[in-house]
Amino acid sequence: MRYKRLLLAILALVVIAAASNLVFAQPTRTPGECGEYMYWHDGNCADARDKKASKSWTDEILAKQWKP
Repeated sequence: MRYKRLLLAILALVVIAAASNLVFAQPTRTPGECGEYMYWHDGNCADARDKKASKSWTDEILAKQWKP
């Protein structure tokens, strides 16, 4: 009988933990909710600051726009 009570208590704790995960989980983001310095890429928000470039952003834009 003790084992059944212990099993029932463990099962109740698992159910409570699963329910709290559903309640307190972060909401899924949509393309318009990425935030500052973020963009939507492959179904996730990606950080625009991760890119390691040898040139700065302004140098790249000027090189593309102002060709002699």
